[in-house]
Amino acid sequence: MKKLAFYLLIALFVTPVVTEAKVWRVNNNVGVVADFNNISTALYGVALMDTIYLEPSATEYILSSNNDFFYQNKNLTIIGSGYFLAANQNGNGGLQQDALESIISTNTSGATGLIHMKGPVKFIGIVFDTRIYLGNSPSFDPVSNLSFESCLLKYNIFSNITPFTVVSNLHFSKNYMLGDFSITQNQQQLLNFTFENNILVGNFTLPITITQDQRLIRNNVFGGTATFNAAYCANNIFRTSAALTFPGCILKNNIFQAAQSATSANVEANNQWAAEMSNVFQSTQTDRDKYFQLAPGSQAIGAGVPNGTAAVDCGAFGGPDPYKLSGIPAIPTIYLLQMPSSIISNTNTLIDLKSRSNN
Repeated sequence: MKKLAFYLLIALFVTPVVTEAKVWRVNNNVGVVADFNNISTALYGVALMDTIYLEPSATEYILSSNNDFFYQNKNLTIIGSGYFLAANQNGNGGLQQDALESIISTNTSGATGLIHMKGPVKFIGIVFDTRIYLGNSPSFDPVSNLSFESCLLKYNIFSNITPFTVVSNLHFSKNYMLGDFSITQNQQQLLNFTFENNILVGNFTLPITITQDQRLIRNNVFGGTATFNAAYCANNIFRTSAALTFPGCILKNNIFQAAQSATSANVEANNQWAAEMSNVFQSTQTDRDKYFQLAPGSQAIGAGVPNGTAAVDCGAFGGPDPYKLSGIPAIPTIYLLQMPSSIISNTNTLIDLKSRSNN
């Protein structure tokens, strides 16, 4: 008998954009042969512009040091398998054949763990079971070129590094965020900041700016308090009656649970106030991303700033690059694999495999 072990993670094929770049597999499952079985070893062992596939596992990938992502300077892309994949856990079944997740943590995981981030690195489909600190106080190193796309961020993301430290090219797109997001040190330079199509359950804070920063906050769902400074805020849904302030902002086509009050925004247009959230979303529950899809007849449908002549929905599932359930990356995935656990050598067997492009 010959046993077959399939750890097919996500991609059926990968064509690197840069011909010199390489794709590496990291897998810590017992008995699986991969390029690396440890995420920290992989970070220091790969080269500039490489891609790492962090394959799904029942065991978290624990960093050797909470500075491993701070001191690497290789402009890596790290891709995981998504989250909420098990249908029997009230997740979104049928999206990945393997329902396990690609989880990064430190030796101290959860709300007491901490990872320092500086960039450049892009994360796609990763689960972070720890807090994330943008910077490494009291380091004066600039934080730049960090991208979190389609990730599950279970705890706070924050920064309060020294004033005048530059934080640039920071991008959050299509993430499910359970903790708070806060950059609290005023007078930081926050350049080219985008926050689009995210679901943030916690609170949100941006600092007072010292320059004409570029801050785009569009098509998100916010569940807690929010303090925005000098940002363009459009097509968002604020699912809270808590305090909201928008000094120096452009505030367009947003939907609020709160009653209208003074916002300190420089520009306000086409916002809706005192919305009943049970009519906006498909569910009043908040512990899974699927509950934030718009209800039939929701007032958020077509209520965003139009894209040319095309109507745009408010919330994370609207806009040109909408949120995807379970953080499924925009690369081919295998969502069904049926095969025997073993076959006799030199015989034929039937394997049922289905995939989708996810573009």
